[in-house]
Amino acid sequence: MNNHLLDPLINRLPVELLQQVFLLILNDDSENPSIFSNGDTHTALDVTSPPLLLTRVCRLWRDVAHSTTAIWSRIHVALPGRIKPLKPFLPSLLEVWLARSGHRPLSLSIVSEQLCYSRDTEVRYLPWLRPYQSGADRQLLEILLSAKGRWESVAIMSPDICDWSDNIDTPRLRTLTCFRREYRRFNAPDLHRLHIFNRSDFPAAPTCKNICYLRLQ
Repeated sequence: MNNHLLDPLINRLPVELLQQVFLLILNDDSENPSIFSNGDTHTALDVTSPPLLLTRVCRLWRDVAHSTTAIWSRIHVALPGRIKPLKPFLPSLLEVWLARSGHRPLSLSIVSEQLCYSRDTEVRYLPWLRPYQSGADRQLLEILLSAKGRWESVAIMSPDICDWSDNIDTPRLRTLTCFRREYRRFNAPDLHRLHIFNRSDFPAAPTCKNICYLRLQ
């Protein structure tokens, strides 16, 4: 029997249509896809959701997914908040993810484990170490910052991120969600939408003249 007849119908689609299917799958979820999952004692690659899940179905899907830059242009990064650096392959996977997005604008969301609530027992039971720079967080932030010129939408869902630069040039940034302290770090001349936490501690008017949507929470 011809093996072609045994292929799932979806695999007979032209590559361009299969790419559109992948995009529909990604866009069906409003949240950015996660690259890492943090356990009590370790950080691992999150392969339970697309686009990483799509690369594990078959060789064809893996090849198509790797060549579809749009499905890699959104990412959620949970910083583990551990003192010790990550195993080398984990930061490398973040670099690969960003490389697969090509030159596309990036949608990025970041959440950070506060060290005082860290899963790292070395920190949890030694309060005099706080605040302490996380080697793991620093590794991931340096990689993300290397692509800051392509950031288009950024959500920082933690009140304070160690090792965060004091002056982040983001010429393409149009949408920003963050706390007041993080907002002051951004140089974003094209910013249009701004959502700030800690309303009571925010200055009366943002400095960016192009903002057309402002939410204070």
